[in-house]
Amino acid sequence: LNSVVLECLIQSNRTIFPNLTQIPTIVTTFFFNNKRIKEIPQYAFKTNSNLKHIELMNNLIETIHNKSFFNLINLESLILSRNKLRKLSKFMFSEFKNMKHLDFGSNSIEIIEYGCFENLTKLNFLILEKNSLQIIEKNVFFGLNNIEIVGLNNQKLAKLSSFMFNNLFIKGNLDLSQNLISLI
Repeated sequence: LNSVVLECLIQSNRTIFPNLTQIPTIVTTFFFNNKRIKEIPQYAFKTNSNLKHIELMNNLIETIHNKSFFNLINLESLILSRNKLRKLSKFMFSEFKNMKHLDFGSNSIEIIEYGCFENLTKLNFLILEKNSLQIIEKNVFFGLNNIEIVGLNNQKLAKLSSFMFNNLFIKGNLDLSQNLISLI
């Protein structure tokens, strides 16, 4: 038995994240979609270090604390698409030494702090499509050494900084389509 999937099918109008301390440690995949939660509290996954995949799609998540993903040292995939996130902060992903896939598509992200992706040296796929980015600061992608796909399409980007992609070596595709960019 290599992996155990837990999909929470509970219908709920609650906006509070569930207490995960009762989840067996053998669970490696956790789905909690369409639940209307607004926040991922600090240390939400502190007893779930064996999780490799988390999917929290189509919720109302606005807030992720710097320690929300504490102790997720084995996490490889995090999908937070179709939420209400506005900002990705510097220390949000500091635990993710094995992360390969991050999906923040269809949120309201306006700000990505410098150093946000700094420790994600194994990341292959970064999906940020359909957000509200107008500017991406220089070196924001610093540390992404194995990236294959970066999806920045459907933003409000009008201008690209000459240093925006410093130290970023994309092995596959950089999608900047459907932005307001007129000159590169």
